[in-house]
Amino acid sequence: MKTIQHQGSIIKRLRENFGYSQEAIAAFLGVKKELVNCYEAASEVLAEKSIEEPLEISLDILEKLADLFGVDVAIFYTDNIDTALSESVCPVSDIPHKVVDLKAIAAFNRIIKNYQRIVLLEKNNA
Repeated sequence: MKTIQHQGSIIKRLRENFGYSQEAIAAFLGVKKELVNCYEAASEVLAEKSIEEPLEISLDILEKLADLFGVDVAIFYTDNIDTALSESVCPVSDIPHKVVDLKAIAAFNRIIKNYQRIVLLEKNNA
């Protein structure tokens, strides 16, 4: 099981690669910016305070982020993030970052990912 530090660093890298602010991600997820910051900074915060992991990133949050970034949710559990990043279905970082836009991007990416899964299943069954 990957730790929150690992997942938080992936979230930060994806967010920065796509040019989104923590505020935009927080609004998209329906959480406070401080929570997004906590996820991303988990390794520093936990090391500073010498404490066990105080929280987990829910699967629901990880799925929403995976849809937004056009990646499979498995990216948050992988060691090879570069390979996973190269498989992003729709790297669109120049679209305006309104919450409505982020929701539309996530929905669109989810459709693309589902289509890719169908194509892969058909190919494997052929």
